Amino acid sequence: MSESGKLIYLGVVIGAHGVRGFVKIKSFTSKMENIAKLPLRDSTGNTVAIKLVRVAKDVVICAIDGITDREHAEKMRGMKLYTTRINLAPTSESEYYIEDLKELPVRNPAGKQLGCISEVYNFGAGDIIEIAFSDGKTEMYPFKDEIFVEVAKNYVVFEEPITVVDQ
Repeated sequence: MSESGKLIYLGVVIGAHGVRGFVKIKSFTSKMENIAKLPLRDSTGNTVAIKLVRVAKDVVICAIDGITDREHAEKMRGMKLYTTRINLAPTSESEYYIEDLKELPVRNPAGKQLGCISEVYNFGAGDIIEIAFSDGKTEMYPFKDEIFVEVAKNYVVFEEPITVVDQ
């Protein structure tokens, strides 16, 4: 798939809201309500048309075309929402989308290739980068400037944190 056709994960339906078929969506866009402005697909590639109802504390309440009652809305729970890369605004030289980090080569400060980024996670306390090292090991690190000292379009520079062990 070309870069422009690459699917970017933007949000997930986390439950029903009310009795009219509205859903709560956890949006990963910079402004939560922006998810309703983009053409969306589900994980199988089917088009998902949503309309913003309102913004809540940490979710957006939306109507999904064809869903008119709570029972059907509950069945949408867990549905991941994607858009294609071409629908997103271009980034400047110093910006990137989290999705762009996946599969980037990881180098040490001297330029030696160490492996590549295999996944980016966020469990609620910040982004976590999983590195698949060339020796077959995988490790997870917090996505912090002092660990990932440079993020370029074609690589990242990784400074392994020093671990201090009390004896």
